Amino acid sequence: MYLCLASFKVKIMETVVFSYDERNPIAQKTLDYLKSLGVFKTQKRKMTSIEEAMEDIEKGRVYRIINRTK
Repeated sequence: MYLCLASFKVKIMETVVFSYDERNPIAQKTLDYLKSLGVFKTQKRKMTSIEEAMEDIEKGRVYRIINRTK
């Protein structure tokens, strides 16, 4: 989208977020088609620290060790 202000062109970037079920083949094919046009740039969302911790727990990367020395 371009906005003309007194003979100045200002480029405006918009962010669009799609929420869809990854198991839906129609939604997946639609997004693949949009990506194939080359008009859109995709970027992965960064995980928050809480999401990273939950993933570590789910994948078994967290171990509980009890120190019983006294």
